[in-house]
Amino acid sequence: MGLLDRWSATPPTPSVAGRAYVVPTSTGNVGSDDEGNVDNTSHRASVRSTTLLELRWVADGGPMPAEAQRVTQPLANWLRIVMHDAGTNTDLAARLPAELVVPVWVDAATRRIERIDTDTAEAELERFRETARREWKETEAPLAPVRQAMALPGLVLRGVRALPKGIRDTISELRSDLAGGAPRDPTPAETEQLRRTSTILGYQLERDPKQHARVRASALQAGPMIAEATRAGSYGYGNFENWLMMQTLSRVITEEEAAAFRAAAGTPPPDGDPS
Repeated sequence: MGLLDRWSATPPTPSVAGRAYVVPTSTGNVGSDDEGNVDNTSHRASVRSTTLLELRWVADGGPMPAEAQRVTQPLANWLRIVMHDAGTNTDLAARLPAELVVPVWVDAATRRIERIDTDTAEAELERFRETARREWKETEAPLAPVRQAMALPGLVLRGVRALPKGIRDTISELRSDLAGGAPRDPTPAETEQLRRTSTILGYQLERDPKQHARVRASALQAGPMIAEATRAGSYGYGNFENWLMMQTLSRVITEEEAAAFRAAAGTPPPDGDPS
């Protein structure tokens, strides 16, 4: 019996079935690293998670505590994302239930929630799996920073075989994700909008050192891969320069680090740059 099976299987009496309201944004990882990720290799992977639940119904008709109860157990990445965003004002939430009530098992004596019935919850929420999978890929997957950068307008899918396997797989996924859109360079208007957004982002990150550190770590991880993709012709030069502009104007990377990425990509400095 696997780990999720132990949490999902019908528990012995005196547990009773129930339904509980998921408090929005209360569901998160409780792993060992800064982000709490313990297994983020797949949207289906089990992640030890914590969430706040409010009992709404129990099968035996008995009393229900009024206060929210915190429950910790493994949840699939995609299920955790659905539970976190449902009922919030995020873009993802617009495609999720306005209120989320999940099946749970309740201790008949203490009236405490023992665990979420994950098998039933996953079956009930299956229609949201693909939406959550895409969100996981863009925000938590091992190559999420690369996907975010390469998803900018102008993705050029040339010379893919010259790239490392991880980037090839990412580009293959993006090919299907972005199907129907012809590759193009960023327009001057898009570049100017990105310039303004990057400047505002820089001020926001300046006030949040922890978030700045996370964004910087992602940029330093993605930079060498994006530079290699640019050198191979699989990522447009205009988009590469826009990515560098975004990182430097928001003060995520230094000008020296940007120059190093540019050298790795084998591209000339932008017009007016004497370096």
